[in-house]
Amino acid sequence: MNTPGTGLEKFLGFLVAIVILAIYLGIVQMVLFFAGLNIFVDPERASSTEVLRQIAAVYITLFAVFPLLLFAQYRARRYKMARTRWRGIRFGMESAAWGYVWRAIGHYLLTIITLGIMLPRQTFYLEKFMADPVLVRGRASGTRWQMD
Repeated sequence: MNTPGTGLEKFLGFLVAIVILAIYLGIVQMVLFFAGLNIFVDPERASSTEVLRQIAAVYITLFAVFPLLLFAQYRARRYKMARTRWRGIRFGMESAAWGYVWRAIGHYLLTIITLGIMLPRQTFYLEKFMADPVLVRGRASGTRWQMD
């Protein structure tokens, strides 16, 4: 399979993601520690309240990482589009990653509230939001088209 980008680009992207994730999770863990929540509790000696606090700390950490996952999903597609060339036609995407993050969080919450009934709407609107900023540029004319 031919994936866009060189090995060095991918490695540097990985290192940047690891550094950002480590700093972000470090800050979240410091806030949780300050609030008295700890992820690491011995379940055999812990009381039921400590176990519930541990579960809460794990879920807070997961929810804190969720916007970064959505951001990375949008940026990955933007990266692929920027590296794609087909018979002289170049593709690209406008930068709207944070807009995608907030829309995706809203759609996920709506889908959870409606117990999955709104899942087709969520899928359609999030894919539409990713497809709308796609830029197509021709080689000969240098024109710019936007998908409608």
